[in-house]
Amino acid sequence: METSARTSKLSKVVIYISLGLIVVSLVVYFVAVNPSLFNFSKDTAPTAPNKGEVGYEETQNAIATVSKEVVYGQFLSIDEGKLFFTAKEGETSFNLTDEIAYQCSEQDLTNIDYFKFDSVYQVKVYTVPQVSALISKNTSFVGFLTEGEDAKLHTITVTKTDCKI
Repeated sequence: METSARTSKLSKVVIYISLGLIVVSLVVYFVAVNPSLFNFSKDTAPTAPNKGEVGYEETQNAIATVSKEVVYGQFLSIDEGKLFFTAKEGETSFNLTDEIAYQCSEQDLTNIDYFKFDSVYQVKVYTVPQVSALISKNTSFVGFLTEGEDAKLHTITVTKTDCKI
């Protein structure tokens, strides 16, 4: 009887070891086939939002005023969806978007080389006629344009003393 009892116990041990090896093999297989199930993949790390997406934080704290998406000068008027102003090159104009972000800045905006983003302390969105009523002639401003061939002005920034929010 002792031999059969020992064989029975040995059989159970072999069965348990075999089951354990099967379970471990299955886990290794699933990790190898689809590591994202277990969050072991480097590809599953959260990615930072891209520019223009909610949560994006600008790493650049200033922009050159000579870049193609920035204009600055002295405000003249808004007429038929266009902003007219005097720049270094003379009088010029840009089409406006339907809504304009009107910003107030603590930075002096006369003859600047760089606009500092962190100088903006207040922003409000207005329609074109509303913005027209907020800006006086000869007010210094910095404007930001949309990308592309038909660039439109979407943001106007004025100094703290000229801000009417």
